[in-house]
Amino acid sequence: QGSRLAHLVRERPPQRAECRLASAALGGTMGANCCRNERNNTLLDGVDSVDPSRLHEFGVSVPHHTLVEDVQLDGLGNDAGNRHLAGKPSVMRTVTAEDANSSGPPPADADGLIDTEACCLAWVLSTRETARTTPEKLWQLNQHMGMCIKIVGAEVLANEAWIGLVRGPKTVRSDMSAADVMMRLGQLICRWASSHDIGVSVGLHIGELHCLNLSLPGSAQSLGGVASVSSAKASYYGDAVSHAVSLAMGADQEGRVHMSEPVKDKLNAFRMTRLTVAPMSASYYLDATTKVRNLYDRGAYLTEVTSERGNELVNPMSMALNLEVGQAAGKGVMSLAEFREFLESHGIDTDKFGKGLAKTLEDFYDAVVKKRKSHLDVVGGLIQRVVCLVRISLRIRDSENKLRELRIATQATAAGGMRARNQQFAVVLSSANLDNWPEAVEKCFAEKLQLSSKVQKMCFQADMDSYSYKEQTSASETIPGIMTTYRSHNIVINIRDKNRKELQTIGLPSGNDFTLETSRAAEKWTWALVGDSKEEDLMALLQNNGIDASDFPAQSFAELYDEVYERALSTLDVQNGALMRTIRVIKVWLHAQILNVDHLLLVKAKYQKGQYDAMTKDQPISMRMRADQDWTEGVEEALSTRLGLSAHFQREFLATDSASHKITEEVGFSRSYPGLRTLYLVNEVRVSVINSEAGACHLIGLPAGTDFTFARREQLMKGPDAEDVVVTHWHWVTEEGYESDRRSTLKASTYPQPSISDRQDDGGADGMSMVWILSEVDMLKKKVPHPKPMPAVVPKDDGPVALLKMLMRGKSTEWKRARNAASRIRDPDYSCKDYFEDITAAFPELCLYCLSNPDDPKDLCTSGRTPDDEYQRTIGAMFTVYWIMRLDIDGRELFCYGMDESWKPRSHDHPTWTDPQRDVNEIGKRKAFYENMNWQAITQLLIDARLFIDSSAQKHSEERALGMLVMMAIHDIMKLTLLLPTVDKKHSGDFRGYAPGEKIQDHDVALSYVLANHPELLPSYKGLPKLQQESVRFSHCKMEYNMGWLVQAEAPPGALFQKFREVVVSGQAKASDIAFYFVHWFVDLAGAEPWPMEGCEKFVLRFPQRVLMQFIQSFGVVQDIYDKHETQVNEEYLKDSWSKQVPPLGDPPTGPGSIAKMRMVLMAQGDSQEFLKQFNALPAEDQRVLRQEMACTGCEGQQYSCDNLQNQPTAGAGPAILVYYGPALLQKAGKKDPKSALIILAEVYRRTRELWPLTAANAGKSVIVRIDALKELDCSAVLQPQPGQIWVVSKTSSKDAMVRLLGASDYKGLDWESNIVLTFLRRRTDKRQVGNMRGTRVSDMMPKVRRFSLFGGATMSLSPTTAASK
Repeated sequence: QGSRLAHLVRERPPQRAECRLASAALGGTMGANCCRNERNNTLLDGVDSVDPSRLHEFGVSVPHHTLVEDVQLDGLGNDAGNRHLAGKPSVMRTVTAEDANSSGPPPADADGLIDTEACCLAWVLSTRETARTTPEKLWQLNQHMGMCIKIVGAEVLANEAWIGLVRGPKTVRSDMSAADVMMRLGQLICRWASSHDIGVSVGLHIGELHCLNLSLPGSAQSLGGVASVSSAKASYYGDAVSHAVSLAMGADQEGRVHMSEPVKDKLNAFRMTRLTVAPMSASYYLDATTKVRNLYDRGAYLTEVTSERGNELVNPMSMALNLEVGQAAGKGVMSLAEFREFLESHGIDTDKFGKGLAKTLEDFYDAVVKKRKSHLDVVGGLIQRVVCLVRISLRIRDSENKLRELRIATQATAAGGMRARNQQFAVVLSSANLDNWPEAVEKCFAEKLQLSSKVQKMCFQADMDSYSYKEQTSASETIPGIMTTYRSHNIVINIRDKNRKELQTIGLPSGNDFTLETSRAAEKWTWALVGDSKEEDLMALLQNNGIDASDFPAQSFAELYDEVYERALSTLDVQNGALMRTIRVIKVWLHAQILNVDHLLLVKAKYQKGQYDAMTKDQPISMRMRADQDWTEGVEEALSTRLGLSAHFQREFLATDSASHKITEEVGFSRSYPGLRTLYLVNEVRVSVINSEAGACHLIGLPAGTDFTFARREQLMKGPDAEDVVVTHWHWVTEEGYESDRRSTLKASTYPQPSISDRQDDGGADGMSMVWILSEVDMLKKKVPHPKPMPAVVPKDDGPVALLKMLMRGKSTEWKRARNAASRIRDPDYSCKDYFEDITAAFPELCLYCLSNPDDPKDLCTSGRTPDDEYQRTIGAMFTVYWIMRLDIDGRELFCYGMDESWKPRSHDHPTWTDPQRDVNEIGKRKAFYENMNWQAITQLLIDARLFIDSSAQKHSEERALGMLVMMAIHDIMKLTLLLPTVDKKHSGDFRGYAPGEKIQDHDVALSYVLANHPELLPSYKGLPKLQQESVRFSHCKMEYNMGWLVQAEAPPGALFQKFREVVVSGQAKASDIAFYFVHWFVDLAGAEPWPMEGCEKFVLRFPQRVLMQFIQSFGVVQDIYDKHETQVNEEYLKDSWSKQVPPLGDPPTGPGSIAKMRMVLMAQGDSQEFLKQFNALPAEDQRVLRQEMACTGCEGQQYSCDNLQNQPTAGAGPAILVYYGPALLQKAGKKDPKSALIILAEVYRRTRELWPLTAANAGKSVIVRIDALKELDCSAVLQPQPGQIWVVSKTSSKDAMVRLLGASDYKGLDWESNIVLTFLRRRTDKRQVGNMRGTRVSDMMPKVRRFSLFGGATMSLSPTTAASK
């Protein structure tokens, strides 16, 4: 009750008189916090400024001196307390005059002031934790806090079971401040709590600390069995207390230390610790996982946050299409309109041209198309500009014998301004003189410097020994949105005699600046010191700040100069007497729903500069940003350069959650520049894949979530190696698994006991021990032997499947071996090794995975994996068929534990699990899967697919098993890019969207093309009986069926089943064929990891078992889709799932709202009874919306039998609405506040319906509204956005919408016909007002927008509960 009261007080600050009452009621610690005004983060005129002489009004007497002992928490180092309270939760220890020890009280003035700069720490249980905690958890938490407090030597001022206050030590060691000690203490508390899943937040502030005796008449009571009778107790108040408590309770996320700016400024030994900037106040967060290292400990040098080098070109290793603009076959010169259309079709915003320093589009068109001074390449969907030029260092010796070169100082712009250049003399080469650059130089000298060819020959001498050729890529400020590759010839030309009168026009012999008028504009030239005087300035800056550049690795000084002055990737400033290098980094956390489970894309391994980089393991997508680059541009560039995703792909398939953007600060010493401190400003943001099932997403391992590899070329600015190839291996990790691993690592870091700082030898910059990828020997143990590589020879024939035809010529299936595998698959004496030898000898198609490209040995498959990986995965899928067909023999052991080197099944006690290179949690996961999996459900699936002849599952169908083996042997061969077919030009029409003469890029469509048109090239398929061929073809069809939408009731039946049923009906598939398809799906995904000897790691180690079982249980219902319509199948599944809920919910509901209730239970995935209770407690309007919208089918002429929407507007009308991530909203935010989550869901339905009004013509259609931005937030953050922000539903296409959070700056220019505001206040809103708001001017709109959903103002500061009730 006390903790809830405190949180409510914080959520809605009372008036002044109420503050005083609350102060007296809650006690000294919480009283000051009650007076905090949360909107401006300042204290109201209350407790902190109260006259001490008036404190008796609140039962307080000010002591002449305050009696305080060196307090310890009961149970935290106090032996007496331990004896009394063993096994019980900690309580506050009251300090009275009788408790005073002989050491005497601390000094206090008349106001009770004991310290003007006390560093105080407040800790508090989160609201979530308060509702679920147990005495045992609280006892353990307090025990650990006691150990931590003893380590740092801090002092406990007050403590309750759910909140406490600690003061920093008065004396600390010379290298540390009290802020250092208390920050570390807070982190140790949060780290231990996070690792044990206890919600705790910590606040930290430095300020005045007062002490007084608080009189509480009649306070005799028994606390936890310990008598505590007190008429006066020591209590504390002041800014140090109130602000620390406010910071703890105001933390936006549990498990973090929330510190004020004064604390950050007082850090000494830990001042290089990475901190996150709080977005709405001058405060900072320290995460529990962050490495805290003592700056003065030897070796405490932080490494680079990201090892990515600057902003150089990172070309995807893919085939580049060289587009010679203006010379397209059969055309003349491209027009300006065509040029604009070409740029925009590749994602370039042409409106940015002609603004600021950017060239006009006409000038760019003139340079590329007409004058041919540059050309454009299209690489991986991205446009790149290529400029070939000669850079000339034209040199003289000045009067002081210093070397100078001619540079362009400034140049006039088209707008009449001047643009600073400070660049070497450069000549751009047109396509006509690429092979004769000396002639181009001569012409340019004549044109720009007005020096004839004769004068040049007389006065200039080229130093041919200085010649070099380089390529570098960077963003050009004159060409917005397009990276430019400069291919440059570099040459030094010396002036023989600077005193010749012919050279006076160029400022000689004195080396004066001069201006020349050219045909285009005026240019000012200067004779600058070679290397620019800025190099001397940089050297002096380093030396003046005690940094010896001679300690830098080779070329590092030149790279630093280039980074700071040329490319503006970092800045150098003196801060607090030390030179600081500041760089900006973007980190993108890419999320995707894989089988309805949230996954993160992380680095698995990275190879660069000739070695593996262990520091990047399990890191998200990251990249250095330019100093002036906006973080949104950084996200787009990082996704492009690190994953090869084009701007078009990002617009179509990715959604950036702007609300998730945060900035983290980290200070460290750079490895490249020893002694130079670097401040890393890390921008982190969440990006989600909109549709993981989309075919284009195979580039990033979707929809199956397979690992993939991406390679890019990275241009090095300096050094002998002009180019580096960076190869990154990516993997998808469940968000739950990632957090679990993080907690495990945190837990390991607190044993045997926490230390004052993290050790220096335990891992990377984030403080977590790095378990590097397994050695190659261990990797080989997991894999089966690979056949000998088969080189791809270019065929003489150029037909649509020429290479496949040549490779399969003369190949045939060994049917005896194939049938032996199919017939003996359940023979106890038939080992997995025997099976492997049979299938590899039988099916010639498996040899195709050995195909290698002699022109590019690193050529990868369409999945981004190597051919060997795809071979291992195919064998893994075929092994899974063997294992699940013999679950009652040894299949379960093989499935869960894999095989040893002798191909024998392993068990849970096999010696391999004790290998130190193994994850310590691995065997526990394998054993849990073995014991808890519903194996009978898998067997039933095999029975339904007719792989078993009868329900006893003892006798199997040899023909059916053979069909499955052939299916798995051929199903992924078209992932090999060399085998992809071209649609025959003889075809009268396209093939599934691919036109005649076009190469089929989708591997599934490619195989379907071969099966339909060239089945003779796959002898294993060709030799199957006709019935098995039909099953194989059906199983390989594009079903467009999302299982996650079914098992979590996310979609209406139309969006869920329409396409699936069309395929089933058109193919006249039987229920057994549908089950056969699901078996194929299961074994394909089970073999997703390329280590078949290790068992089904995808399911056993990396996939939530609960979700897998939901999928398997749904198969039986979906098999009826041929005989029943979509809504019938969906309704049967909902009813079946309702009847299986634990605890039981009774019979399935009927009547209005029954479908909404059944869908809501599945969406929530837990707390079913509470959700049903809160649904019934909703306002009538919200109940009505959910009842009607969630029962809308999206299938013309279909209604649910239990809720037919009779006389309701959604009956027989559409489109139906699919709220994408609706289950995530109820499972995360709804777990804490189910009623508010349902209110939010109802409002999303309501406003989306206004964008798509109901019509009978749309009854068979569905629309999707994505709520990515809402699903991770607490309900209060959605219901009460920050002042000036609104939530809107934005219509993005004719069938899609998304919820976005907009700030005031976004209102201007917003199309209110396709955007509508979400309003969560429960008052009645006239629909006409909403319609008017969409069409009004911005100036007139603001009062109306504020009226609807700006919740930060004085008149609308409502808690979620209050908002819901109103």
